Amino acid sequence: FSDGISEELLNVLAKIPDLRVISRSSAFSYKGKDIRLEQVARELRVAHILEGSVRKAGNRVRITAQLIHGASDEHLWANDYEGDLTDILALQKTVARAIAGEIGLALKPKEETYLASAPQVNPEAYQLYLRARALRSSSLGKESYEQALDYLSSAVGLDPEFVEAYAAAVVQHMLMYWWALDPTQERLDAAKAALDAALRLAPDDPAVLVARGRYHYHGFRDYTLAITDFNRALALAPSNTDVHTYIGYIHRHLGDFEAAPVSQMKGFELDPGNANYALEIGFTYRAL
Repeated sequence: FSDGISEELLNVLAKIPDLRVISRSSAFSYKGKDIRLEQVARELRVAHILEGSVRKAGNRVRITAQLIHGASDEHLWANDYEGDLTDILALQKTVARAIAGEIGLALKPKEETYLASAPQVNPEAYQLYLRARALRSSSLGKESYEQALDYLSSAVGLDPEFVEAYAAAVVQHMLMYWWALDPTQERLDAAKAALDAALRLAPDDPAVLVARGRYHYHGFRDYTLAITDFNRALALAPSNTDVHTYIGYIHRHLGDFEAAPVSQMKGFELDPGNANYALEIGFTYRAL
């Protein structure tokens, strides 16, 4: 649950254009290790580090967050945020707004509007969604992917307006299709049904745009439609590592080997601990 909340908070922060936010896999690689924060900041090339904890009792949740200056190890700010799980999306945005203010970012009206509003979510559905996300991050294979989809199906059954759960289901279906775990028309149809639901609820949400891009990319190799969606998502969430990387892949598929490593490197800079990204950049340079 704590890892899921942390990842979701990263996703909120990644939608603030003037913030460079390191992705989950690189940030989480330091979890539980006795490493000085100055070293973490230097290796990730960041100015600030967000630490914290999550406590949950029933449907009540408390997020404790503290912002630390990486080079000096100086604690700049700390606060607690508490509320019902139904308001967890709003809590995450409150923390993100506080961080932006402490760093001294001048938020634009569009960003202020985004951070000031959040729908409520069914607590049980949200926890199922977090379980699905955790499975996708930690486990590969048909059985775990199907379990994740079961969680997401239950989540939208409990909360039919849970946009993020629909978007996550699209990506999960397309991974199963792409990796030949179930490359069937039925799998594509299931992905399309989840995508249609997400588009009906929030057609301009970055997660929905990414999901549609993945649908075009993995399902049909329609790189023109996919890159259009990815570019729109990137304008709304500039620290989305996957989007930078997929744009690089598309450039490579289309034979633009000069543009491909530029986009791939932007993704790798946001996820410097990702060995697969480094390997793929190597493949691109080898092709050059």
